[in-house]
Amino acid sequence: MKPLHCILAIASLAMAFPIAAGQRAPGATPYAVPNAVTDPLIPIYRGSGVRDDGGVDGTGIATAIHCTSFSGGTETVRLTIRNYDNTLLTQFSYNLPVQATRTASTHFTNVFDEDFTLATTAANQGYIAIHATSTNILCSAQVVDAASTSPSGWDLHLVRFNNMAGAAGE
Repeated sequence: MKPLHCILAIASLAMAFPIAAGQRAPGATPYAVPNAVTDPLIPIYRGSGVRDDGGVDGTGIATAIHCTSFSGGTETVRLTIRNYDNTLLTQFSYNLPVQATRTASTHFTNVFDEDFTLATTAANQGYIAIHATSTNILCSAQVVDAASTSPSGWDLHLVRFNNMAGAAGE
């Protein structure tokens, strides 16, 4: 009888571990999408070095920001760009569908097929803050020669913002 109790105890523990690890138990109802377009925005990235020479589309220097969603639902992304002196240059929000990538640039370039232009004026030593309704978003940014049709420029090193549990956002 004792071996049967051990087998039952082990089987009970084996069935409980996936639930404790945050996984769904077999037959359980699906999780709701954790965040969506109506949820509050949370900071996900920060970066400095934003540059735009104020030129017209397809000329000069521009900064491009790409974001991809790995979320289970459409999310909202907000890009905020400030100049070296903290002057707000632009704040732009858009919806990012499931597993989609969107590109926004300070002005249109020849190297990317941007979805949005941020229409900033000249930006020198600028700063970008990226907020989203989910942390399941991956972003990158680069400063490029807007006139070139091949990638020519440098990457901006965005820092992933992970606030402490229970701490307020920005």
